[in-house]
Amino acid sequence: MTEIRQAISLNFPDSDELRYLPEGPYPLSDGQFSWVAIQHGPSATFGSLNLYDLDRNTNRCFELPGRPGFAFPCREQHQFVVGCERSLGIFDVVTGQWQPFCNQVDQDVENTIINDGLVFEDNLVFGTKDLEFKTKKAGLYLWRGRDERLIRLRDDQICSNGKAIRRTADGECQLVDIDSPTRQVVGYPIDVEQGRLGDPQVLLDL
Repeated sequence: MTEIRQAISLNFPDSDELRYLPEGPYPLSDGQFSWVAIQHGPSATFGSLNLYDLDRNTNRCFELPGRPGFAFPCREQHQFVVGCERSLGIFDVVTGQWQPFCNQVDQDVENTIINDGLVFEDNLVFGTKDLEFKTKKAGLYLWRGRDERLIRLRDDQICSNGKAIRRTADGECQLVDIDSPTRQVVGYPIDVEQGRLGDPQVLLDL
């Protein structure tokens, strides 16, 4: 039997700042989700981590020390791992403390910031974007949790965007990645232990 579900608008966010560049959402427990506002307006140099409560129809907004590309909850539910500007760090929504643990993202290029990412086991896979949206210089990275090492997988993207990890029919672990201006969804075999990608395969060409 077919199950039909109807989506309804939350009519949210209710401010121009939070509507400008929202990213997410990410489900949390107890009817909540988190999301980031990458940038609070066209000239803003900061954004925020947000926690939305579906039952209360309320949003808590936490200003960050720059523009975030992603935020994911940690084991401690009041802490989030955040990619912000060119740093990875932990933000605590109780204390408001920002504690970076990696500041080496895209060190050898200018005018890029962290964009989209995902959590994969105890690792992070994420990319950056060229703020002018035209030069192939943005990185695709693996933060390997077991040895806390930052590994650059690619250095020739423009806007490294949506990502997923999946298992192929033969059991191979594959990173699905989008570099927005290419209009292609690409799959790479990913070897976390070796810190490298295999040959790309175009999965969808738009």
